[in-house]
Amino acid sequence: MRALFDYEPGEDELIPCVQAGICFRVGDILQVISKDDHNWWQARHWDSPLSEPAGLIPSPKLQEWRTTCLAVEKNRRNKTGRYEAGYNTVRAREINRKYLFI
Repeated sequence: MRALFDYEPGEDELIPCVQAGICFRVGDILQVISKDDHNWWQARHWDSPLSEPAGLIPSPKLQEWRTTCLAVEKNRRNKTGRYEAGYNTVRAREINRKYLFI
């Protein structure tokens, strides 16, 4: 499979074992050895010797989840650093209280 994103295991907080992860860049060709785990696949670089052990890579499903979560988090923050959803919820409660007690 061809890598569609860069990956550095040392920067990943979700990887179960940093030492078992393998680094890759966009366009690298990886040979997937095992997909037994839904989140972490075992793979090696296509051109690596067979004697080199396979390492962990995030599955496409895990990476999609991670990308979606980061996008949602980014969209929730406005320029002042407040969560928009939280701010709107608080604002809606204030408006409801104001009109309930008139």
